[in-house]
Amino acid sequence: MAVQQEDILDRLRRIEEQLRETTGRAQIRPPQNTASGGDLVVGGTRALRVLQASGVGDQMLFGQDGAQRVGRIWRTDGTIALEVAAAGAGPQTVTVYDGAGHPVLGDDRVWGLARPWVPIPLASALTFTSAAWTTIHRGTWHAHHPVVAAEYSLSAPTTTTCQARLMLDTGGPLVQLGPTLIAVATDAVANFTADPAAHGLTYGQSGTLLLQVQRTAGTGTCTLWHKGLWARQSL
Repeated sequence: MAVQQEDILDRLRRIEEQLRETTGRAQIRPPQNTASGGDLVVGGTRALRVLQASGVGDQMLFGQDGAQRVGRIWRTDGTIALEVAAAGAGPQTVTVYDGAGHPVLGDDRVWGLARPWVPIPLASALTFTSAAWTTIHRGTWHAHHPVVAAEYSLSAPTTTTCQARLMLDTGGPLVQLGPTLIAVATDAVANFTADPAAHGLTYGQSGTLLLQVQRTAGTGTCTLWHKGLWARQSL
């Protein structure tokens, strides 16, 4: 049976439509503002930059900047907020800046903390003879860290016994933190931590810490060295 001319023309039209549709689909580009199903990789001497909303100046930069690979975040006013970079050829450090560009928090290139500087507590000797619990140190603790760490020591002379304890006052009954330290004609050291289960405070609450002492036996003069209280992390 001979193929009619109309059948050939119809087939050509369908082929033309399919070709046009295929060509159109090939020209459709996927969205360029989303990365899914894989990693966004910036290698070599390139960097990922996020501009400010105005389009002028960086908001974030991760990658090559000059001779080193860095990470930087700026505030919307253009001031630097966070930086992972090195000064010269030394190792990189992490630095947090205030709004005026002053470094307020950072790690040291050798180890540990660079800023802020942390005071080192030095203990003076405090003597006592009271037979009743007596508060020898008092201070307010604002709970911005979950744990309080305490260290202090007692010295009791011959035939004398004394003790010390750390208490927390939040307006109700006093809560004892850590064990009672007892010295019997010798020296004794307390070194312990109290977590939220022990002190009962939540973030932002405050209480008064009381270091109390008592002579329980003998007639000698006892001595307390308060080596420090620290608010610290839970690990």
